[in-house]
Amino acid sequence: MSLFKKIRDGKDVDAEEENGSNRSRASLEKLYERLFMKIGRDFLHVEDFQRIMIEILESIDPSLIEDIDFFSNENALQRAEEYNNFLEDNIDGSEIYKDLIVLEEDW
Repeated sequence: MSLFKKIRDGKDVDAEEENGSNRSRASLEKLYERLFMKIGRDFLHVEDFQRIMIEILESIDPSLIEDIDFFSNENALQRAEEYNNFLEDNIDGSEIYKDLIVLEEDW
């Protein structure tokens, strides 16, 4: 059975806490690391994007990059904290942000 089907069906018991329903931060991080190889191929990594943008702008006009902080992750960290709060407060983030989907609708 695929990893996604196990998770969907609640069969990924190695990532569950003692109470059987909530996942610990450590287990969620481990799950993310396991899934990264699958989801990573669908997205452009931030470090690749930074390198590409710097190369493009340097080839056009190097002065364009003087005032740009290509390595800022402030907004990403803010959004991650917000998503974490959604999880902790059991809020359906898909009603607020369209980039979050309800997985049950895809199955």
